[in-house]
Amino acid sequence: MSTFDEQFNNLKAQLAVAESEMNSLKAGRKSAAPRLRKSLMAIKTGSHSLRAGATSYVRELPTKSRKSQSEVEPPKRGKKPTSDTPPE
Repeated sequence: MSTFDEQFNNLKAQLAVAESEMNSLKAGRKSAAPRLRKSLMAIKTGSHSLRAGATSYVRELPTKSRKSQSEVEPPKRGKKPTSDTPPE
């Protein structure tokens, strides 16, 4: 599997090709429509593989571990000061 940078640069290149074909289609060349659709499908496929790669990369990252319940100190509970007694 290629790196994220390579995949992203590939997507940018495919987008440039799609833009070129779209401009050809706007200019009146009907033959550019299938090439545009092909370019758009390549963009879709490339972005899907990039998404899958990002997901697998995130899953491989280490996770932070929480302290178990027995390791956590219970809160100290004392008498609450009342209005009759001054706080110490």
